[in-house]
Amino acid sequence: FFSGLAESDLICMNKYESEAYTKALGADHISILSKRLSVDICVTDGDKGSTYYSNGETKEYSSVKVECVDSCGAGDAFLAALVATGDVSMANKWAALSVTKQGTEVPKMEELDEL
Repeated sequence: FFSGLAESDLICMNKYESEAYTKALGADHISILSKRLSVDICVTDGDKGSTYYSNGETKEYSSVKVECVDSCGAGDAFLAALVATGDVSMANKWAALSVTKQGTEVPKMEELDEL
């Protein structure tokens, strides 16, 4: 299973998944896993933002503060925006907008401009 991850360009996971993967592979930190697999890894941590690991570099991205109505679908919203734009800051904004709605309603682009 883990060898298949090395064939990826990017792995996106939440904080709890990253902790499970590092433990399962005997790594001390997700950055070591990123180096070991030679793959970029983005770890989301809800309202604490996200961290991107690439080529031994680590970059932290702040979350966007909003009033959370329902966190259902936030991870999917983040991943969709990250894949579509390649921009972690944009993905954080899109996920933040998604939690201001009940259920998995997709935000509107106009809302992004207002954020």
